Amino acid sequence: DVIKSEVDQNLSRKLVTIQSGAGILKKGTVLGTVTTGGKFIPYDPTASDGSQLTTVGKLAILGVDVDATSADVLNTLVWFALCTFSTAKLIWGAGVTTGTHKTNAYAGLALNFAVARNPG
Repeated sequence: DVIKSEVDQNLSRKLVTIQSGAGILKKGTVLGTVTTGGKFIPYDPTASDGSQLTTVGKLAILGVDVDATSADVLNTLVWFALCTFSTAKLIWGAGVTTGTHKTNAYAGLALNFAVARNPG
């Protein structure tokens, strides 16, 4: 599974909104936060909408499959803190094209104590 361990479900998980237009996303997709509105879309280090940011609290890992092709998906489970995850199970958006992009995302998740385990 994507998540290898978590301290407490009430601390490691939260419910978020996946923004309409994000498409069909699978569990394990690395998400970034859109600055305007605070909704989540796939992490994209080449974007300028906020989904490229790796600062505290901006990244999360999708906990369920969703279809946000034509509407927001409300109350969507994500892991964002106090957990360990398998790097081999993560799914990356189209904008993630280099190892540096992934390393930056791992560092951003680690700011919330979401720690990469390779490959896991």
